[in-house]
Amino acid sequence: MKQSRNPALISATLLTAFLLGLFPSELLLCQSLPKRITDSWSFISKTTCGVDRFLSRYPTADGRGTIIVILDTGVDMGVAGLKKTSEGGQKVIDVQNFSGNGDVALNQPILVKTDSGLVFQDSAKQVRLSGFEKLQLKAKSDSYLIGVFDEKRMQNSDVPDLDGDGKSSTRFGILVYQTDSGYMAIVDTDADGSLSDEQAIRSYKKHFDTFTFVRHGKDKRPAMTTALNIFPEKNLVVLHFDEGSHGTHVAGIASGYNIYSENSEQTFNGIAPGAEIVSCKISDGSIGDLSTTGSIKAGFDYAAELSSRQPKSVVVNMSFGIPSIMEGMADLERYLDTLIESHPNLYVCISNGNEGPGLSTTGLPAASKRVISVGALLNKDIARESFNSLQQHNLVWNFSSRGGEVQKPDIVAPGSAHSTVPNYTYKTLSSGTSMASPYVAGSIAVLLSALLQHDSVGVASHFYPQRLIRTALRVSATPMPAYTELDCGTGILNIEKAYQTLGSYRKSGFASKLIDYTIQT
Repeated sequence: MKQSRNPALISATLLTAFLLGLFPSELLLCQSLPKRITDSWSFISKTTCGVDRFLSRYPTADGRGTIIVILDTGVDMGVAGLKKTSEGGQKVIDVQNFSGNGDVALNQPILVKTDSGLVFQDSAKQVRLSGFEKLQLKAKSDSYLIGVFDEKRMQNSDVPDLDGDGKSSTRFGILVYQTDSGYMAIVDTDADGSLSDEQAIRSYKKHFDTFTFVRHGKDKRPAMTTALNIFPEKNLVVLHFDEGSHGTHVAGIASGYNIYSENSEQTFNGIAPGAEIVSCKISDGSIGDLSTTGSIKAGFDYAAELSSRQPKSVVVNMSFGIPSIMEGMADLERYLDTLIESHPNLYVCISNGNEGPGLSTTGLPAASKRVISVGALLNKDIARESFNSLQQHNLVWNFSSRGGEVQKPDIVAPGSAHSTVPNYTYKTLSSGTSMASPYVAGSIAVLLSALLQHDSVGVASHFYPQRLIRTALRVSATPMPAYTELDCGTGILNIEKAYQTLGSYRKSGFASKLIDYTIQT
């Protein structure tokens, strides 16, 4: 279950809480904004945790040299902010869909003779495709495979009508064939039965090809950007898209670059704009953006394998979770503990949950001992500029899950942000621990980027594994005296002090001696 909150509901809750006296009046004053607004609007707060000061001192330590893996609803790589890194390279370098809702089975087509010529038809007689003889890239051996993506799969999602015809019954044919340069897929994006006006699409992981479904309604803008990967050995094409917007929003917080506009004077960045992104889709919008069986484990396995086969540090963010019965004892949580310990180039951040303020509400798998669990902060600048509220102090959001059976969260970070979203929604402001976790994931990418530049040998030798990063983040966090550790962990993320702490650990030799263990009774 994705962990973000409706901004309108939060605004109402915040005001109601104040009126009922749930917040001390000296901390929260709901009133008009002052006449003078700060020069830089805090769409994503950089001042709260010192990110702005750190990047001012180390401008090239912006996440470059790292990869952030987003386990979520998918990532729309076509929106402004998720196209390029700060260095001009491809931002989203790989997409995978482990949810099953993008799977399209391929079979041998049936050749049918019609009055207008030969067409391919699938065995279930759902689609007919013509125009294949006019394709620019010819099949290597006149061997084709056909599949059908049924729009009914999108029902109950945020995009139930891909083509804007007011229904959810369109079937889009897909033709796959092999050329001298590899496998190609032709998607009938306008569902007119002709492929003569379509472009060949290659696997995104290798070529970064994307496409959009044609809309026939008043709004001609494509609802979202879609990519695919071809698995000929499985007779399978897997589509990747974000029909829930949650993953795209999370990705922008962690690593967006030139969000909303490619004009640098009218835009802003996420925490680590230099980092690359890999999207691992784990949810199915047709069942309410819930993760599907095995998808979370498949996503983590993919990230772990990625961290092992190439030198770049891999930071995973998962802003998903469900209520936990026995915190920290679930199979998935134990699995993550083992996975992290056996992959020194892998770092994992997870949202702590939105079931607060009661105790023992940390979600699954945030209660995993070795993950970095993040609670949500209502920081002063976001409260002022996005909720029209003047606060004297940073607060922990009331919905942020608390610890109890386990010592979680580890730290807190800004839990409200404006970020990237697909075309079909204008809800750019979201709140939740879902927003706090990618903030920390991006910050870890920034720290690793700085370490890579100033201690490349240490990074290459894995002197900074998850256990050391987690310890440094906890030790260096800014305390919140009004709260207990079950509310906010050790406090607010402080990236500057975290970097200093990591440096002292390396210099003293502590980095090579730290052992992560747990005592249970």
